[in-house]
Amino acid sequence: QDKARIFMTRHGARIDKEDRNWLSKAGHRRHDDPHLSSAGELASRELAAKLQTMQREAPLSHIVSSPFLRCVQTAQPIAEALGIPIKLEPGICEVLTIFPPNFLEP
Repeated sequence: QDKARIFMTRHGARIDKEDRNWLSKAGHRRHDDPHLSSAGELASRELAAKLQTMQREAPLSHIVSSPFLRCVQTAQPIAEALGIPIKLEPGICEVLTIFPPNFLEP
């Protein structure tokens, strides 16, 4: 009998921890939705490479992500490396005063 395996990860490093003026450059006004920093982008690519090497032994069939930009950016390289779409699940994120509704509005 095959056993189901679940791999979980947290999003990569956030830009707001490195750049206090990130929001003025972000292209949106969601102060609770910072994108990844360059270190976070690198870490997400490294994670994708590692999971790709593990794919034969422990194949992944689903990628589920919070809709926060940093989470989707972390999942994207994994989805590309494994050829698996990302499923957004709003229920797996922080509860904020702005979420929901209108979370993904500019």
